[in-house]
Amino acid sequence: MLRPTSTGQVGRDLLLGCTDQALRDMQTLDKNLYGGRTHDDRNEELGPASLAYQLNQWVNSVDDEFKDPNASGSIAIHVAVERIKIYETAIALNIKTATNKIAEVDEKANATPGDDCARKAQYIYEAIRLTNPHRRLQELRQLSETLKATGDKPSREL
Repeated sequence: MLRPTSTGQVGRDLLLGCTDQALRDMQTLDKNLYGGRTHDDRNEELGPASLAYQLNQWVNSVDDEFKDPNASGSIAIHVAVERIKIYETAIALNIKTATNKIAEVDEKANATPGDDCARKAQYIYEAIRLTNPHRRLQELRQLSETLKATGDKPSREL
């Protein structure tokens, strides 16, 4: 993160507030496209960065159910499917937030800046666009569709 300094131009710009909103928008996109989001009652990370963790948790939930001698396979799968649905819901929220923020970033990057302060903020919006957030958003949409299909398939087969 950029930190205001008493001597640098970036510090003066931040102190003047020229780029505050642009930096908040960048943080929002970073969190929703790449970072975790704590959501559930177990205080687990449910965002895009936690996919490997979630996969491990789904496997563990099935294994844990099979430790019970009275458990059935369908119950074990049902527990994992419920966890997948929770994760998919969290990813859907990330997608919704990121979609709205990307539209806003695109609009601000394409706008004609009215003054020097707006131009400085626009530089940040242009830099955000260089990271190609549309591609990452598409990856999350594909993940969401896969999660939906994975969550639906066992239910249909049992």
